[in-house]
Amino acid sequence: RYFLEFFSAPILGNVADIKGRKIVFILAFLVCAIEFFLLAFFPSVTMIYVTRAMSGLGDAGVATAYAMITDIAVYNNDIVSQQFGILAAMIGLAFIVGPIFGGYLSMISFELCFLVSACLSLLGAILSFIFLEETRFYRSREYSHLEEASSQILLKEEAHPLNPIAGLRIHF
Repeated sequence: RYFLEFFSAPILGNVADIKGRKIVFILAFLVCAIEFFLLAFFPSVTMIYVTRAMSGLGDAGVATAYAMITDIAVYNNDIVSQQFGILAAMIGLAFIVGPIFGGYLSMISFELCFLVSACLSLLGAILSFIFLEETRFYRSREYSHLEEASSQILLKEEAHPLNPIAGLRIHF
């Protein structure tokens, strides 16, 4: 999962910057829904590996949510770090409530836990498609000249995902 996420995250980030954050956010919900449906109908160790690999390829929901929050907060002249704190609190609440809810559902049926999760992910994709606006266009016009200048400076070689690792030196 994390190996695939390491290589797909920069690609999905570029897609979010070029095509829009909404489509990447909906894609993350749909990949999550497909994973849970597969686990509900085909429970096996092999399917766990397949769905974890899918999760690595399509795991862009949280990063895209932070990008959307940044776009909206800058557009509304809000404090970005305050909005990040609210999202982090919601994610923390989900990590508390989710396992409790999933534990109760798994007492009824193990497959029911996956089916409810898949339906909630599908509902998130549908609601995002209907109600979520594209936030990529919220960028302030006064900063557009800075974005153009920075995009001209960044070369393809500098954007390679392994460049930060190449600069590391191990000292014993």
